Amino acid sequence: MAVNDLSNVTNTFPEGLQMLHFCKPEAEEDSANDLKMLSSAIEQSIPFEGHELKVYRWGSGPKILLVHGWGSRGSHMGFIARNLAKAGYEAIAFDGPAHGRSRKHSEINRSSLPEFCRAIYHLTAILGGIHGIIGHSFGAAAAAFTVAGQAQVAGYRINADKLVLISSPSGVRSMINHYCQNHAFPKGAATNMEKMLESEFPITVAEFELEKAFASIGSEVLVIHDRDDREVPADEIRSVIDLLPNVRYQ
Repeated sequence: MAVNDLSNVTNTFPEGLQMLHFCKPEAEEDSANDLKMLSSAIEQSIPFEGHELKVYRWGSGPKILLVHGWGSRGSHMGFIARNLAKAGYEAIAFDGPAHGRSRKHSEINRSSLPEFCRAIYHLTAILGGIHGIIGHSFGAAAAAFTVAGQAQVAGYRINADKLVLISSPSGVRSMINHYCQNHAFPKGAATNMEKMLESEFPITVAEFELEKAFASIGSEVLVIHDRDDREVPADEIRSVIDLLPNVRYQ
């Protein structure tokens, strides 16, 4: 069942099940396009916290790590990866914890922002450092928080000369609010989910905001956002970055 199919029933879930659904990406088999995008990549399995991450590599040159969004997978970054390879870079994408083919190699079927940040740190260490990182949506936020070493992921900070954020939410609170709105949860659900998230994972929601993270990021940052984005309104991120000297908006 797709997420859209669940939207008319999740508002009746007990709060604990709402939380479970929030942290559980939908399982999908490889599509024809996924297979096409990965056909030119070198595939690896990297051990990570008792499980495995599937990693895909294109080209050679300065390393660029690609981080997909929630419910997505590494192959969805394949178009960017192929073009980076043509431009003289090595592009590395991966299926995040509980996503894509990494899901098949794990007994768990849920993940979290801190876990994504740890995965980014782990892969960066194995790669021997990276030149840049490109993230999309949830993956963009995870990339920014890892480069910043934000709050509870301070021990997993990485260095990257370039940071590109595509359609990034402004923070975890924004993710929760949009999720609750999209599923028509009753008033107060977002606040309750924040409390449950903080009790379940090593995260302080109020600390995971891009406005705070940018203060600790020395990388050159490019933010790309569709003005007509309905899922994450462009104004939300634009208001955060207007006064930041090292950030370009497009």
